[in-house]
Amino acid sequence: MTGERPADEAKELLLLNGATSGTGPTGTFNLTGDIIVTGQTKFVIPKGMTLKGWARTLASLGAFIINWQYANDGSTFRTLYTDVLTASQAEFESEYASRPRVFRSSAGTEAVQITYSGAAVGGTVGNVAFNLELTQD
Repeated sequence: MTGERPADEAKELLLLNGATSGTGPTGTFNLTGDIIVTGQTKFVIPKGMTLKGWARTLASLGAFIINWQYANDGSTFRTLYTDVLTASQAEFESEYASRPRVFRSSAGTEAVQITYSGAAVGGTVGNVAFNLELTQD
């Protein structure tokens, strides 16, 4: 075993960062990373691929909720997973090593967005970081 993955297995790890707006209690994260320099609010999953959320970090001066949302048609989103940062937590890290957040694409129109609520009370800003993996099924 060489430690290299098979040539036919397509895989890409995305390290994305974002923040709540600080001006309102709800919104959609505008995420950027090393290869995504223009902030994106939704990600369309290519046909035959899977997007997996392996880890995330939440940091804030107040409580807020993040919702992982999925749309089969790329625009009608529904919440599949919810994560909560309580007021008593300044930062919360989680790895989904045994059960990642999983979103599949069979038609190429499926999309994911990550929203927040309960944030920015009194102008506080919450910061997030996500480790997302895009793999070929």
